[in-house]
Amino acid sequence: MNRKFSNVSFKSIADSSVMIKHFMISDISKVVPYISLNHPITFDGMILAICLKGKARIKINFREYKVETNSVITVTPNCVVEACETSSDLTFQLLLVSIDFLIGFSFPNEFNFFRSITINPVIGMSKENIPSLLLYFDVIEKKFNEDEHLFTHHIVRTMFFSLLLELAKVYYDRGDLEESELKSKTRGKEICEQFFKLLIVHHKRERKAKFYAEQLCITSKYLSATLKQHTGKTVSELINDAVIVRAKLLLKTTSDTVLEVSERLNFSTPSFFGRYFKQYTSMTPLEYRESN
Repeated sequence: MNRKFSNVSFKSIADSSVMIKHFMISDISKVVPYISLNHPITFDGMILAICLKGKARIKINFREYKVETNSVITVTPNCVVEACETSSDLTFQLLLVSIDFLIGFSFPNEFNFFRSITINPVIGMSKENIPSLLLYFDVIEKKFNEDEHLFTHHIVRTMFFSLLLELAKVYYDRGDLEESELKSKTRGKEICEQFFKLLIVHHKRERKAKFYAEQLCITSKYLSATLKQHTGKTVSELINDAVIVRAKLLLKTTSDTVLEVSERLNFSTPSFFGRYFKQYTSMTPLEYRESN
């Protein structure tokens, strides 16, 4: 296992001159696939990143977020992450932790930390709070790279849990604000949240706006207008975006044939899937698979 933590530039990754491999800590020795921001990614563990410089727009589970200097990004296991737009100077400190390393962490019952980071995976922090989080990164890296001994695993795991607790405190301190936002939440925002929850579950099988509207007990026209108002995109555009992201992910991270990918995404024929994919990417599925 490559014991390395680093500052990583989005631009260098997007240019394919640098790719991320084994930036992680784990209970077990396991091969981690290369992560490239040229295409959507998923990771079966937690991703924790601190933006040190620059700006970006990213999508986590098909919802778009703005990232700026001092933003903290926390991605829970198996989320779909896609970089939409990045500044040339965007740099972040990154930590990937496999899911086995997370087992057994216990947070106070009064606060559901994992629910909070699922709802708000990207938060802005004050400049004063960032050094304390970066200190944990540095200490974890130092301990991780020391000669392994009987207590290494326990020390590193304890430090990482302490890092999560520091982050949990930040979310907890925002509680009053979030509670106020929840109370003032409009019907439109509620519809958007419920739609994205449905989209995560059903986008591989359902591509019709009518299905999602019926699940929400509203008309397709009202759903589309509401989403357009709050996201800038219609329901059909959001569904198509999700399907294309999933198709890209399958083409880049699995050995499935185009036929198998089309079947997993509920297309009637591979040729229909090919036309659909090319309409939104200007490439055939095979051309995309072979691209850098």
